[in-house]
Amino acid sequence: MTSPSASLPDTIVFDDNGDLWLTVGPVSSSKIFHVDSNALCRASKVFRAMLRGRFSDSKPANKAFVVLMDIAHANFDHAPLDLRPQELYNICVLTNKYDMTKTLRPMATAWYQRLKSMCQRSKKMQAYSKNLFVAWELGCQGAVEEMLQDIAEKCHVDEFGSLLIDRNTRLINLETFRLIPVIDAITQHRVKMLQVFHAEGKEIAIKILAKRPICWHAGPCSAVSLADGIPEKFIQGTQDLEIDSFFMP
Repeated sequence: MTSPSASLPDTIVFDDNGDLWLTVGPVSSSKIFHVDSNALCRASKVFRAMLRGRFSDSKPANKAFVVLMDIAHANFDHAPLDLRPQELYNICVLTNKYDMTKTLRPMATAWYQRLKSMCQRSKKMQAYSKNLFVAWELGCQGAVEEMLQDIAEKCHVDEFGSLLIDRNTRLINLETFRLIPVIDAITQHRVKMLQVFHAEGKEIAIKILAKRPICWHAGPCSAVSLADGIPEKFIQGTQDLEIDSFFMP
């Protein structure tokens, strides 16, 4: 934090009457932000600790910090609506870091529309998990719940009990799952799904092993004539696929 002249060409003014100048970004491309310290203290208890106490911090990235400062100073007309996925993620990382999540609420609706299109295009878990984090920071509860359910349905467990996605990627190794506490929720949802599958599997197994056709519709059914050979094939098939535990009591 410095107090240079506001006439410097690399100075961005967020408040003409501001009492604070922040140097943001690496030395080679740093910018000076002229801001109001009271606005930052109101927006973030972390900034309050930094500005009112003895707290130092590394320099954040320029563009994300510019957007954050505009929002903190209520310059909403300056905040862009067409942010790229990584830019939106960078902003949300800052709000999480500085405990400023609430400052994003005025932009949440507009950015949520952007987020929905991003979620539809994202297939790799690295990008998908970042979209989950953005949804969390924007307060989009419905989107968060839907994405957590989707992840729970796709993940599996390794020999150490860690949740894996995309074959061998541990969820805990993705930054999103270190920033927000959702792994327990994913684990619990996954357990509930497996319990449902197990219960349904046992019901199917009971009918098959009792040589009762699964189909109960009116009229002739080919399952009746095939029932005699089904139990042995069923048992062998589940063992071959290593899923027999789903169908046994």
